[in-house]
Amino acid sequence: MRAKLIILSVAVASFLPPITEGAAIGQNSTPSGSAMSGACAGTSVGGAAGTGRIPNDGVTDASQNCQIATATAGNLASSSASKSGSANGNPYTGSATGVAGVGTLKLGADTTGSSGSSFSGGQVTVGWNDSFTLTGGSGNGVWLVPIAMDGTIASAGQGALGRVEVAVYKNGSPITSGSSSQAYNLFTTLNPITHHGAIFYGWDNERIAWGTADYGAGSPLTTLNISTNEVVWFALPFTWGTPFQAGFWATAIAGQIASGGSVVQNGTSLDFTHTITWGGQGYVVNANNSVVNSFTIGSTSGFNYYDAVTPEPGTWATGLAGTALIGLAISRRRKQA
Repeated sequence: MRAKLIILSVAVASFLPPITEGAAIGQNSTPSGSAMSGACAGTSVGGAAGTGRIPNDGVTDASQNCQIATATAGNLASSSASKSGSANGNPYTGSATGVAGVGTLKLGADTTGSSGSSFSGGQVTVGWNDSFTLTGGSGNGVWLVPIAMDGTIASAGQGALGRVEVAVYKNGSPITSGSSSQAYNLFTTLNPITHHGAIFYGWDNERIAWGTADYGAGSPLTTLNISTNEVVWFALPFTWGTPFQAGFWATAIAGQIASGGSVVQNGTSLDFTHTITWGGQGYVVNANNSVVNSFTIGSTSGFNYYDAVTPEPGTWATGLAGTALIGLAISRRRKQA
């Protein structure tokens, strides 16, 4: 199985709100070995205003209905929210669902509304944190982790917006070029995309988003299918034998591009309930670019991080030619913890 990523034209970038840096809601408060799911629906849906993630505290108020759940390893955290009504005299409905467990994330969101319904829609954040200790080498390294994607987004009617984003955190913070240039360079090499597409990076951190929008006539992308085995590679810097926390999180929104102006009925459906899943034990690249593909993964959760088959990154043969990474596919021995 080889990594596949969709690369789209420069024209798409204009409709996607910028990704903000920092942690997703719940990311810093979820203990290692646990998962969190939070869903909100109603008006003032944050992603439509340009943040791309849930900005509020997940508490039901006059504008939104919300639910947040957590679960320990071996269990699933499930949340759902829905709300319908009228904003500024314009009817809307919104809903969102999320399921999270160690190794598995599921998201879904739907909305019908208009540009006059005060950023109506549904939004959801799911993720899990775990503490890891990798053994089998010495010094520092970068753990390359595959996350498999599967889902669809469709936006119809002027003003409709859909978005899903995945991100990784180390010890509660995004991984940036400043925190580890080797890790960030591997991340950008293995995910050969730019801001100029439906898939693009965050502001200098390991975060990737897909989006659709309907601007009316000439909209560049209103439907996006991310088929089974689409793979995102995250790069986690670490020291052999030293524990560290990693968090794997996803957010989604079905909402509005803008509020006000001419009122046009629209809607978005986002379905990633087929799961965003752990893709296998991955690989380690040491400081000298040598590859380690047999190592032990210890974790707080006890989840079997060896379980899935690790795909071969299709970009390595060209993007990292001339290094020891060319021999990556040779010998995929697994050492059980």
